[in-house]
Amino acid sequence: MGFGQDLQQSGDALNRLQDLELHMLETVRRWITARTKSDREYSTLLQQMCTQAEKAQTGTTDYISQVSKAWTRVVQATDSLARALRSQAEGLAGPLGKVTSLIQEKQQLRRFFQEAHRELGQELHKVVVTDVQKVKGQYEQAAKEAGLAKRKYEETALKGVRERERARERHVKTMMRLHSQHNQFVLVMCGAQQHQNAYQETLLPHLLSSLQNMQEEAVLVLRKDILAEYLRVSNLTAEPILLLHQEMASAVSDIQPNTEYDNFIEQNRSQPVSGPPLSFDCLVTEAMSFLLPGQIMVNDLTLEELQHRLSLLSEELEQLGKVRKEKSAHITELEKEIEEMRAIPNYNTGMRVLGKKQAMAECQQGAMITEHAELRLKAQQGMLNSALDALGNGDPPPAQGLLSGNLSPTSTNSSTSSNSSSSSPMGKDNLKQAFTSLFRYSRVPVVGLTEEKQNNTEPQLSQTTKDLPLELQIWYHGALSRHEAQRLLANEGDFLVRESHGKPGEFVLSAMAAGQCRHFIIQNVNNQFKFEGEGFPSICHLVDHHIQMKQVVSKKSGVILLNPVKKDKWILNHDDIQLKEKLGRGNFGEVYKGILLPDDLPVAVKTCRENLPQDMKQKFLMEARILRQYDHPNIVQLIGVCTQRHPVYIVMELVSGGDFLTFLRAKGTALSVRQLLYLSQQAAAGMSYLESKNCIHRDLAARNCLIGEELELKISDFGMSREEEDGIYSPSGGLRQVPIKWTAPEALNYGTFTSSSDVWSFGILLWETFSKGATPYLGLSNHVTREKVDKGYRMPCPDHCPSTVYQLMLQCWKADPTQRPHFSEVHKSLVAIHSSTS
Repeated sequence: MGFGQDLQQSGDALNRLQDLELHMLETVRRWITARTKSDREYSTLLQQMCTQAEKAQTGTTDYISQVSKAWTRVVQATDSLARALRSQAEGLAGPLGKVTSLIQEKQQLRRFFQEAHRELGQELHKVVVTDVQKVKGQYEQAAKEAGLAKRKYEETALKGVRERERARERHVKTMMRLHSQHNQFVLVMCGAQQHQNAYQETLLPHLLSSLQNMQEEAVLVLRKDILAEYLRVSNLTAEPILLLHQEMASAVSDIQPNTEYDNFIEQNRSQPVSGPPLSFDCLVTEAMSFLLPGQIMVNDLTLEELQHRLSLLSEELEQLGKVRKEKSAHITELEKEIEEMRAIPNYNTGMRVLGKKQAMAECQQGAMITEHAELRLKAQQGMLNSALDALGNGDPPPAQGLLSGNLSPTSTNSSTSSNSSSSSPMGKDNLKQAFTSLFRYSRVPVVGLTEEKQNNTEPQLSQTTKDLPLELQIWYHGALSRHEAQRLLANEGDFLVRESHGKPGEFVLSAMAAGQCRHFIIQNVNNQFKFEGEGFPSICHLVDHHIQMKQVVSKKSGVILLNPVKKDKWILNHDDIQLKEKLGRGNFGEVYKGILLPDDLPVAVKTCRENLPQDMKQKFLMEARILRQYDHPNIVQLIGVCTQRHPVYIVMELVSGGDFLTFLRAKGTALSVRQLLYLSQQAAAGMSYLESKNCIHRDLAARNCLIGEELELKISDFGMSREEEDGIYSPSGGLRQVPIKWTAPEALNYGTFTSSSDVWSFGILLWETFSKGATPYLGLSNHVTREKVDKGYRMPCPDHCPSTVYQLMLQCWKADPTQRPHFSEVHKSLVAIHSSTS
């Protein structure tokens, strides 16, 4: 019998229980305070206090408990004691302070339970309902679009070549999107099933059991450290008083924490949880029989995407494993501290143990959530591994449901089509080029191209291509930092070559041996490259010799090169980027407009100055590592990075309208309220996506948003962003680069950044939007702004700004971070305001 087993549906009853107990403790605290005063007065005042205490207790509980019965007996005995009592000892400050501390601990426990219970419910609804419905809707839409494109392609059988080629291109794109959405829906369902089982069987029962444990510990503290000490201090030696104290001691000793809540549990027992298990909705694939419900589709359209998704899952699992180990170590440490406290003889440790137990309960809850997040990801990883293992080393099968390229009803028409394609601007070669461009940036293999054409697009290199230039070697990583190299080397014999940061122009071999990363300078003596043995005419020949001959790099290290670590798929060549006009200047270097060859794709290129310290260069590349995981229409898209030589580039999609702040100041007066709401709504959607990924932006402002065509807004500038498993980031380098007027008070005062501090910054962004680009806190210095905000000052409503929007700003600027809305709630509010605005 316990909270975890029997009260899974009694959240409201548990909240009422905690409120009643807090009310009870408040009564006890008022009682002891009044008793301290009464010790200095006559017994008549003590008699009045007893009457008040009895009235205060009436109606405070809706069940009979040992604590309430014991307390009633104590009050009655004290009422008799008042007739004979003339003075009272001055030693009641101890139990009074402890009951105050207990009330604070109980209040904190109540807040923790309510927040944890709410978060578990929200996460369950998000994973099992919201995410599933969202992906299901996208899946159904993709199926409709694929079906429509298929019919249109079939209808072009008797039409011109150009129309057939365009229809076929749309058909291929929609089919690729459909297969991707199918796989996404399968994975989401897998995760949802895992999470639903974890919620019902582990997460919620553990939270409730932890709550019961803390409640019982608080009852133990009440009995042992407060009421017992109160009795000891107020005890007198007179026989009538002694007898009264014996009666009160008997009442207190009847309190048993392990059975205190038996009646309460019996009165509020939950009914067994029942409900249909989650299953794959076969209706979404009804129109596409080639898509197998609940199974991963591995084919030439999805293979690379699945491999990339598997890699991301492995990275996420590694991070979760680290977090879980840290939490487990902390739990073990807390358990040891509790045992040591309780082993100290004649030392009153009840309050300290209760505090430690509550900290341990919070840590255990976080560890369990992390563990089940691992299980959810492992289930998806297992499904992906099984699907890819079934493929083996063979080529992926062609995607089913993809129509062939020739729908002509007769050979005559086919011949005519062939002739026409040679003169058509969308002929065979042009169509291949279009597909090459399309799939290159989506990281999906090109379907239908010849091997020769693919080799021309991206050479397939072996590990021993010694006659190729250094830049084309798969193991050469260019201007990669020492820290990044160590992150890539995982297994015995892994190696790569990189450019030295400390000595420009020199090169370094980084290798993993005996569980340790070793770094060797490649010596260049008389144009001969070597380690400590014979020299070779190039680094490629040197590395090839050590691979083929299995020769150690140095006799002392014994390092042998076995496995070349290939360049990341996001790595681009500097020669593929043509820099054009300068767009602006960032924290690390200039930002240019560029052209990505060979497809003449306009891009934005961020550069990193060569004279920056090594840690700054690592921070520069951190933006790329964060962005490559994200795919959202309101987040700027990463295309790749150029690290083969200096300066290092980050290549991103080019958003044509420039930064949002300049746009507001130039064209804000021409924008309607609905348009401003639409822009704000997009910013909230992007930030809601980041919040779901535990990404803290830390620099959200109009200047760091971009405007595209048709008022499309994208969140940009992730140079200060961080991803944290627990959603909290505390910088170690101070707050020198923090934008004071956009940053939440708790982040400025304590250096604690969370999604709630991003919500504060979003409120400033809202104010910038509806003030058409005005400067926040105009005329106030950063120092004065901090002082005024800490004292409660908030900026006034901008002119012509709807009152509902300003109320949302004020909610974002709540002093208590826990009272600010989540970004998902902000987004819903803006959508509702936009819908109701004419």
